[in-house]
Amino acid sequence: MLRLTALTLFLATPLAAQDQIAPLPQWGTAGDWIIRIDPEAGNGCLAERNFPDGTLLQIGALPDQGGGFIGAYNIIWTEIRDGQQGDIRFDFTDGQFEGQAIGDHRGYLQGGQVFFDSPDFLNELIRARDVTVTGPSGASTTIDLTGSAQAIKAIQTCQSEQS
Repeated sequence: MLRLTALTLFLATPLAAQDQIAPLPQWGTAGDWIIRIDPEAGNGCLAERNFPDGTLLQIGALPDQGGGFIGAYNIIWTEIRDGQQGDIRFDFTDGQFEGQAIGDHRGYLQGGQVFFDSPDFLNELIRARDVTVTGPSGASTTIDLTGSAQAIKAIQTCQSEQS
């Protein structure tokens, strides 16, 4: 298993929370994913997707960190506190990865984010149809990754334009 390292949160807010925090500039779209640029993350590009259950999923590049991140937020995750750290596990069909997530909120959404610098993890995000994420409490959720390959390609294109 690969250890993923934690990173503090500072990313975009979902469109539903625009009244509380302005969204990051939009670069484009890739299917159901919105591609944005985060000036405070070294102009890192990220893809975000809102799900019917209220979950916001983000996948992005952190050029100043030499890696990327995956983060998820939802209004019902009220047990997650800002700065709270916890072990998290990602179960893909072909691999399992563990890391540390750090809790944060975006507008009225709570959630967390994990930094990664593993090409193997990125490849799983591209290949997999879904991932089951298990948090510190043992609760797990399965997240649909449909279109993630297209979104990650768009992130890479966006990122190449930021140089």
